[in-house]
Formats: sequence, structure tokens, C-alpha cells
Amino acid sequence: ELRYRSVTQSAVDAIISTDCNGKIVSWNYGGKKIFGYRENEIVGKPITVLIPKEHAKTYQAAIDRVRSGGDACLIGQTLEMQGLRKDGSQFPISLSLSNWKSGEEEFYTSIIRDVTEQKRNEEKVAELARLPAESPNPVLRVAGDGTIQYSNKSGKPLLGSWNCQQG
Repeated sequence: ELRYRSVTQSAVDAIISTDCNGKIVSWNYGGKKIFGYRENEIVGKPITVLIPKEHAKTYQAAIDRVRSGGDACLIGQTLEMQGLRKDGSQFPISLSLSNWKSGEEEFYTSIIRDVTEQKRNEEKVAELARLPAESPNPVLRVAGDGTIQYSNKSGKPLLGSWNCQQG
């Protein structure tokens, strides 16, 4: 128990355990940092307080299905979804779920990462990737052997005047 607590409290990701009914039984510092709740504010509350209302019913249905002996198909998977902070703001999260037993009781542990910055960076990369195609100027990518690997729309007339084509 002490070893587990030491590891979870030092993690920057939220590590949250719930009982089989979806009530939070353990909460780490990463959870406070990501969601804004102190441990004494959140332990005992349903995990669905961390999920936007539009997704909470689906999550609760999954908990109910597992509790009634159904397949726990999300165990071992990494999901991307929206989280809900204490202040009511929504943000993108990556969630990995595992389950474990203590005696006859089953518990679930989620490792949750705030991926807001990652999503921003992905958007910037996608925006930069569109730049050559959207440029009003010719943009060409040429291999070391002189083969034209890419030409944007503005570069097509230039290729025509050179009597060559992409590839």
C-alpha cells in the first residue's frame, strides 16, 4: 500500500481508482493538478463528475454492464475523450483503464493524461502541413536524384513549361 501510494502520488498523470459502482476510492496529486479537486473533495464521489454530461450516461452504462458480469472491453485500451474540470471547463484526455480485485470486490484504476498541449501541437503541425498546398507560389519537393516528388497547384504550370511532371 505504501509503495503504491508513493508511486501514484509522484505521478504527473491522474491515477484514480474506483470501486465496482464507479465511486472514487483513491486520488493522486496528478488528479488534483489535472481536474482541480483535492483528494478530500473527490473521494467518495462518482467518477462521472469528471466526465461531461453528454458522455456520462455512456460511461455509466459501461460501468453497469461490467458490474452485471458483462465484457469489460475497455480494459487495457487507451481512449481519447473529454474530461471535466472542477471549474466546469472541458479538455481532451487520454485514459487507460485496468481492473483488479481485493477479496471479492472489484476495482478499476484509470491513468489519465491531459493532452491539451499535444492536441494544440497536432493542430499546428497540420496547419503547417497545409501551407505548401495553399501557397499561391510554386512549391516543389525534389529528391536528391532530381525527381520531383511534390508540386502544389501553383507549381503545375512551371512543370508544364519544363516539360516534366511530378514523379
